[in-house]
Parts: sequence; structure tokens; C-alpha cells
Amino acid sequence: MRVRLVFIVIVFVLSLANCAQSSETSIERRIQNVEDGLLSAYGDPPWERMEIAERMAYYNVPGASITVINDYQIEWARGYGVLEAGGSEQVTPETLFQVASVAKPVVAVAALYYVERGLVDLDSDVNSSLVSWQVPENEFTAEEKVTLRRLLSHNAGMTVEGFRGYALGEQVPNPQQILNGEWPANSPSIRVDIVPGTQHRYSGGGYMIVQQLLEDVTGEPFPDIIQNSVLEPWGMTASTLESPLPERLRAIAASGHRADGSPIPGGWHTYPEMGSGASMWSTSSDLAQFGIGVMLSYAGESGGVLSHAMAIQMLTPQIDDRGLGPVLGDDGGDLFFFMHPGANDGYKSVLVVYPQRGQGVVILTNGDNGDALWREILNSVSIEYGWVGKIIAEKNVAWVWLLLTVGSLIVLIWDSVRGTPVPWGGRLVWTCITAIFGPLGLMAYLLSYRQPMRSAKPQATVTNWQRALAATSYSVAGYAIVWLLGIVYFAYFLPNPEPMHILVVTYIAPLIIGLLAFRPLLVVSRLGERYWVALRRTALTELISVHLAFAGMFPVILFLVERWFPGPPDLRNPLVWFMISLAAIAAALVVYPFNAWMARRRLDCLPVWLLAGEATVEEDNIVLPSLRNAWAALLLSFALFIVSLGLTASNLS
Repeated sequence: MRVRLVFIVIVFVLSLANCAQSSETSIERRIQNVEDGLLSAYGDPPWERMEIAERMAYYNVPGASITVINDYQIEWARGYGVLEAGGSEQVTPETLFQVASVAKPVVAVAALYYVERGLVDLDSDVNSSLVSWQVPENEFTAEEKVTLRRLLSHNAGMTVEGFRGYALGEQVPNPQQILNGEWPANSPSIRVDIVPGTQHRYSGGGYMIVQQLLEDVTGEPFPDIIQNSVLEPWGMTASTLESPLPERLRAIAASGHRADGSPIPGGWHTYPEMGSGASMWSTSSDLAQFGIGVMLSYAGESGGVLSHAMAIQMLTPQIDDRGLGPVLGDDGGDLFFFMHPGANDGYKSVLVVYPQRGQGVVILTNGDNGDALWREILNSVSIEYGWVGKIIAEKNVAWVWLLLTVGSLIVLIWDSVRGTPVPWGGRLVWTCITAIFGPLGLMAYLLSYRQPMRSAKPQATVTNWQRALAATSYSVAGYAIVWLLGIVYFAYFLPNPEPMHILVVTYIAPLIIGLLAFRPLLVVSRLGERYWVALRRTALTELISVHLAFAGMFPVILFLVERWFPGPPDLRNPLVWFMISLAAIAAALVVYPFNAWMARRRLDCLPVWLLAGEATVEEDNIVLPSLRNAWAALLLSFALFIVSLGLTASNLS
């Protein structure tokens, strides 16, 4: 019995040790995946993944520090590179970096801490609490006042976006001189020049007013305010807002570097603008503790600093995507997040936290190109921890669609060359259609052109749905190709287009090309008709269908651009081509019923000269409609034209 008990205990202990070792191995594997998986964009193919050391060298960033949060605790923290270029001192998780505006949410939490204790009000005029300095009144503050809520969410109408700091040997101003823009301050005075509460505009100057406000209501120095209200309660023992950096901490501080990799003289600039967060030195692990503190307060599991209600208010949009301090975002499901980037001279950093998942990451760098580096690191971490799974899945679908499109083009070209010969016009047009619609374009070709339209049968013997399908494919593909060319034009030649340029590319050009090219080529390739006769016969139908196509395309394009392309679209991204295909399919679904209706009434090849008062006739076995129906169709086309212009104008605005 005793032997059996000893055996059970041994097995139990070994099992626990094995589980611990397995967990450690899993974390090491994740770290390796992050370090070797840097990407310029989400969903780039695996062969484009890069190593962190390689990218640090590419961007001339000597050092970086990463801490990842998982399940509301720090899962791992690593340092990379060196404190200063040319040196041998390695970056560790304990290395201090200037974190710049990443500290703005820290300052915001301190302000909210004192709001909950009744020392200051979120929605009162800050001048009622300011003692040593006042926000100058002017015409912009006559009706709306500067409040703490507006200062924290950057909609108080304040000037001064940020601060450049003070290099070694430069005289450093005090807070009053910074607020008033007086020498030796190197920034202008902080004033209101927009009606408070009316628009979002980032302002580090506004956070300097927060600093003065908290110092006035507490009677304490600002570093002590932050230390007592946030840093100490949340275990951020390595962090400080003291400016300049105390001598005792300089040995573990990373030096800042220019874009060319050269160190900043003296190691770093001094930032007396503590309220803006610019003076904060911290580690990635300490800032991760801050993220955990906010997450737990948001979940109602931690008090002391922020109540559950105040944390919810902090992470609720106040204006645009701004909460009380952080930037807010939501990628659907449990992928709601708050974040804030930071940029000082020689330092770039970011904090990203997913409170509903208990996850997040802090990335600190000591180079001016560090923002490009941390974006690639963030892509890698996001993929490894499943923060962008939907986007990657959509991009994988786009790759599959692109491969199917290439396969469809191969089948189409082989069939049109090796099978029954296709006229050059038909071959060109159906190649364009399949390039836009992918396998659906090949299907339309097989259904509406190859059988039975490959024969020399008169059009009247072809079913209406086939005629409508062919007409829809021709015209919508034409519009989509023009839009695709427009994307190319804007991406490479006109990155900041004026509204008129957008109007020409998205509306006027497709309309003209559709009228002059794609619809007439349909009749030319099907019936062997002369071009100018075909042009007269298709103008009316084209005027109507182009506006219906826009009605289908616009919502899809606008939705997908917002979802997939926060910046200018990269034409190497398969999502660009997939977006055009989806927009074309949506347009076809809108246009096809109308084309089918037109085909049933023989309006799809209506000669324009009938509208001059000619009688109803039969020509080329095509039954033409009465004059009354022709006028009705024309009036409908003009009505749709006006509606389309209205939609275009509203979308551009």
C-alpha cells in the first residue's frame, strides 16, 4: 500500500513537471514565431516573413524591447540589440526607454483617479480649478469651455501638437513658460483657436494644461502625482516622469538614435513637458502592467486606481476614435482594443491592449525609424495571438480567388484559340470580363457566348436571359477595369487626388468608356455589326445600366476600403483585386434584372434614331419597341443619372 502511494505521488509530480515544461516550450515557440515572423502587412505570404534582427539593422534601430500580455498577465518579455549603437551593453526587459505619448493614457488615468476622489470635475470649466495659470478666454471660449474631458480626448480646441524637447546644453523652461510660449520654451503658446467640443485635434499642449490642473488641485509635483496615483498602485516600479532623468537611472537607459542610426548627442533630449507624457521613462514590462491594470478595472476585477464605471467611461469614444486618453478601435467580436503610439526625438513606441481578451503588447525602440519596425513587430504578434484572424482569412480567400481567376483565364484563352475561333473583339472583351469576374466570368462566357452564341444564329433566336447575362458582363467589367486603372493612377501618380479627379475616374471615365467601347463591342462581336451602328443601338441601355452598376459598386467599394485599406492600397495585395471583383459582382446583381427586363422588351439594342419619331420597325431579326416605350426608357435613364450623381456626391463628401 505504501509503495503504491509513493508511486502515485511520483507519477503526479512528474506529470506536473512535464506540464510546466510543455507550457514553457509553447511560450518559447511563440516567441520564436514572433521574432521570425515580421511582416510589412497582415496576410503577406509566409515566404515574406522576416527576422527581427534583420529588420532592426534595415531600419537603423539599435535596440528594442517587447512585452506580451496573455490572460491578464505578462506572458513574456524580451530585449533586443544594444543600448547605443557601437556599444556592447545589451537591451534587457529592464532597460528604460523614453515612451513619449504612450504615457498619455497614464496621465489620463491619474486625472480620472482624482476625478473619482472629487478633487476635479470632468465636465467643469478647468479655469474654475486652475490657480497658478488660466486658459486665456477669447471668442472661441465664449459659449463652450475647456473641460478635463475635452482635454483628455483632444477636442478642447487647444494648439500645439507636440514638443521637440531640449538638446544637451539647451536651457530648459518651466511649465509656465511652456504654457505661455515664453523663452526659453521652443514651442508656441498653448491657446484655444477652435470652439471646444466641436472637433478632434491632437494636442500635447492640452495635456500640459492637465499637468497644471493636477498640480494646482493636489499641491504636489507632477512626478509625485503620477507615482502615487498610478505607478506605485499598479506595480510600475521602474517608471518615472522625472525630468531630467535622475543620474541613478542613466546606466540602464537606452540612447536615442537618428534615422541614419547615429546616436543623439548626450543620449537623449530632455522633456520638461511632463503632462504630455514626453518625459516618461519606462520599460515594456512596466507599461504592460499599466495595460493589465486598465483591463482589470474595465472587467470590474480591480479597484484602487480606477473603478469599473470609470474604466468603462475611459474606454468609451468621446469624439471620433478617442477615449479619455487612448485611441480606441474595434475589429469585431472580442477584438475591441485601446492603444497609443509614442514618438520622441530618437524613440518610437506603442501600446496595444485587447481588454476583452486579456491580451496586449508593448513595443519600445530607440530609433527614429522605430515606428516602421514596431508596425512589423505588431503584425507578427497580432498574427501569433489571433488578433487579425479574420483579415488573414479574407486575404487567403483573396489568394484563392486570384488563383481561380488565373485558371479561368487560361481555360478561356485555350477555348477561344483552340476551339471554334472567336472574333478578336469577343476574345478581348471576354478576357477582360474573366479577369474581373474570375470563375464567374468564365461561367458567363460558357453560358451566354460559347453556346449558343458561338454560332451565326440571329440574335432573336437567343434566349433573353443569355442576352441579358452577356450585356451585364460586358458593361460591368468595363466599369470595373476603369476603376482598377483609377486605383493604379491614384496609387502611383496622384496619391492626394482632388474631388474632381475622383469624380472623373470613378464616374465620368467609366460612363464614356462604357458608352464608346464595351457595350458596342458586344454587338460587334455577336452580330458582326458595324461599330457606329452598334454604338447607336447600345447608347440608351448603357446610360441606364451604368448608373445601376454604380449603385451596386459604391457601397461595396467604400465598405471594403475602410475594412481592408487604412492607408493607400498596395496593388500587390490580392485584396485590391478581390475588392474589385466583389464590387463588380454586386454591380452585376443590380444590373442583370434590368437588362433582362430590357431584353424581354427588345430595348437592349434600341437605335437612338428611333427617338426622333420613326415608326416601329424590324431590323436584323430584332423586334424594336414602340416610340412610347422608348421615351419611357430614356426618361428612366435620366432619372437614374440624377440619382447616381447624388450618390457620387454624398460618397465623396
